[in-house]
Amino acid sequence: MAFAGLDLFYARMEPPQAELPLIDEFALMSMPMSNLFYKTLLDDFSRSLEMQPLVFDENGACNMVIDNTFPLKLLCDYAHERLLLIGLLETPEDMPAQRLLAGALNPLFNAGPGLGLDEKNGLYYAYQIIPREKLGVSTLKREIAGLLEWMRSWREASQ
Repeated sequence: MAFAGLDLFYARMEPPQAELPLIDEFALMSMPMSNLFYKTLLDDFSRSLEMQPLVFDENGACNMVIDNTFPLKLLCDYAHERLLLIGLLETPEDMPAQRLLAGALNPLFNAGPGLGLDEKNGLYYAYQIIPREKLGVSTLKREIAGLLEWMRSWREASQ
């Protein structure tokens, strides 16, 4: 999913000032040699957007905030050879459970990002999974744009 102004949109991505609370990263990690692949991908991604270099931390996570509005985490899942895109969702307290559960099935039907609840902190997340064999800079841009567009429409529908 693409939208107008993609290059301008990405040029406004900034590393966040504070760490975002998110799912237990250590459960997803095991550090094989493939971390060089993900590091190179992130270097190339940053360079293609002519922005400050983004880096993965020691846990394989890279936090960013897009348009000063959307917290997004890129998380390397070395064990399953995939990259997870995870965005924080704002949900109203009166959100119908049926709508939340319907969003959780999106990946099963290739209908968009998944939706989940982190019970530890009570926060909802949208997520997209990209298998390593499909990863490249253009794929990463497209998937981030799609996830953010989905999050934007979720936010508008929730108001």
